[in-house]
Parts: sequence; C-alpha cells; structure tokens
Amino acid sequence: MGLFVGFQNPVEITGIKLADLLKFCLGQSPNYKFSEEERRMIEKFNLTDFLERDINVGFSGGEKKRAEVLQMIFVKPKLMLLDEPDSGVDVESLKLIASEIQRYLQENQSSALIVTHKGDILDYIKSQHGCILLDGKFHCFAGPKNIYRDIREKGYEQCVVCRERVNGREKA
Repeated sequence: MGLFVGFQNPVEITGIKLADLLKFCLGQSPNYKFSEEERRMIEKFNLTDFLERDINVGFSGGEKKRAEVLQMIFVKPKLMLLDEPDSGVDVESLKLIASEIQRYLQENQSSALIVTHKGDILDYIKSQHGCILLDGKFHCFAGPKNIYRDIREKGYEQCVVCRERVNGREKA
C-alpha cells in the first residue's frame, strides 16, 4: 500500500535470514539472486556479513537500524512512519541512515513522519515541518531546527509556552 513503519526497537526474528527478508521486500522469492545494484546497497549499509544471520538476532542498535532502513529502501514506500530512527545508533550509522533516508525521499518524491527525541538526525534530513507532542497535544508548528534549538535552550514546556506567545495564542 506504499507505507513503511520503522520501529524504535526493531524486533529479533529467529528462523528467518536477513537475506530472505530483503528478497521479500523486493517482491522476490528466496531463490532470487541480488542484482549488482542491490548488492552495492547491502555493502553500503555494511550488512553483507549479516545476510545469513537471523533477523536482528545479536545485532547492535546501529546494525538493526541499518537493516531496517535498507528494508525500507527495498520496499520503495511513498510514506514512511519512522519512530526514532536515531535511537541507539552510533554517529557513523546515524549519518549513513539519515543520509540514505534523505536521498530516498528526494529521489522517490516520498514523505516521512519522523519521531525523534534527540534531534541530531536534523543535521542530515531536510525536514520541512516540525512540532512538539507534549501531554498528548501538538504544539509549536515551526521549522524543526528552530524547535530543536528552543528545546535545548529552554526545555519542552518553556519552548511550548514561548512559541505560543510568539504565535499570539497565550496559554490558558
């Protein structure tokens, strides 16, 4: 249906090899041989040595996220819902993951809803809109980098109060 959901903590699945899941994402059978381009992508994500391992079993946080983003690219969604793609990820993996998400979005004219608590992903993804979800309500519809800066300086609650005053909606 053109939708991909990425999880904060991708689950471990025993009995299914990463290679077989990637082939499934491509719409292929388990006998399928990866194309040269697909092999290059697998290598780019540093996952060649993981192909015959059970999905996410014993993978580090960065390895799980790299595998998940590669699955996403192979599925070719129009809309991605990504829950903390930067969670548990080292700096090098974050750069790769975020850069590939951005590349995919641009090349495929796709969209993404990205949930993050850290904001470092904004260094690599050109997001257009951002907001804060606080106490079950959305606040601060503004530029994501501006919101992130304000949160770092003032905290979530003060950022919400300040931005509501700026936007002419005094908090009741």
